[in-house]
Amino acid sequence: MNTATQIITEKLISKRRSEAPVVGMVLFIIVEAMFFAALISAYLVTSAQLDPWPPKGMPILSFGTSSFNTIILLSSGIFVAMGYLQQNGTKKSSRKDLMLIGLLLGLCFLIFQGQEWIGMLEFGASYASNTHSSFFYVVIGSHGLHALGALIWLALVVYKKKTQSNHARNQELLSACLLWYFVVLVWPILYYLIYIYPGMVVL
Repeated sequence: MNTATQIITEKLISKRRSEAPVVGMVLFIIVEAMFFAALISAYLVTSAQLDPWPPKGMPILSFGTSSFNTIILLSSGIFVAMGYLQQNGTKKSSRKDLMLIGLLLGLCFLIFQGQEWIGMLEFGASYASNTHSSFFYVVIGSHGLHALGALIWLALVVYKKKTQSNHARNQELLSACLLWYFVVLVWPILYYLIYIYPGMVVL
């Protein structure tokens, strides 16, 4: 193998390695989408078999508060997307500022969710209270864990020291953003099914 061919081969291998995080993340998101689809299917089948649904004695949640928290999460996704689109711009500080706003909004979402859980537990609605409570904690808790993990990883990628090529770094950032987009976009579906259809919010 001559020198020119070896250089081209090494560049191709390096490019494929840098793109591996995105490919891996796409596969991971597909698996996680199937996981949430299974939870949703179980929830819908169970809710159709039990009457009334949700069971009596469940706490009434504020539609205004829960919808505001949904807007916070969606806004987080918007700011993260804006930050990613700024990655090749000249103002790196602007990119990090947008990402920081997105991360803080995501953190606020998790804090509000935690306060909601505390309120439900104080009301007496625990995981073992009834079928609806069990589904609530499993489905919403699974989403919360995904949100926490995605936030931590995105923050590490955004603020870690530059030790890679621009292409590799951009691919790593894209993979982290994809996971956060998944967390953001799956939430409206869960919110509608768990909170509104028929759920525990006061419209």
